[in-house]
Amino acid sequence: MADTESCPLHCPSLEEIAAVLEGGLKKNYAEVHVKVVDCPDLTQDPFGFPVKGLSGKSRIVDVGGVPYLLPTPQLDKIYDINTVAKKIELPGAYILGAGACSHKSVGMIAEMIFSIKAESRTSPAVNGNYMASVNPGDNSCILEKYREKFSDNDFGLLSNLYASEGNPGKVIV
Repeated sequence: MADTESCPLHCPSLEEIAAVLEGGLKKNYAEVHVKVVDCPDLTQDPFGFPVKGLSGKSRIVDVGGVPYLLPTPQLDKIYDINTVAKKIELPGAYILGAGACSHKSVGMIAEMIFSIKAESRTSPAVNGNYMASVNPGDNSCILEKYREKFSDNDFGLLSNLYASEGNPGKVIV
């Protein structure tokens, strides 16, 4: 993996974020209720995540970028989610977000919907990622569980991710 940069970001309180969201939503909707509550257990239905929550040492992670798409995709830009978790000093992180699939793995351009718990020293990765692509036969959309077709934890080109320890905590609803 190439060079990494990190920087601290201003992290407003959830209450401050909730107030801003509520103010903005009220400009467009007749009825709005925004509040800070305990995160439901995300391992339960209907979520089925590999972690209980979204809290603990949160990180925002951008990997790769648009320059790898233009003027033509640089299909050799491939990343491993476990390496990313180590680079952000959060091995075993729960990571969610959006990005591109590895062309090496899937053999075509496709989107990755991230929901993965990276490996740690004590547990393997739990890959709940989805892959979205276009059916070349009829141009319909295809959504597939990544793990049902592929065994790696790779992705390509670019991604915008949120990472945390996956602990219970507060969220905004």
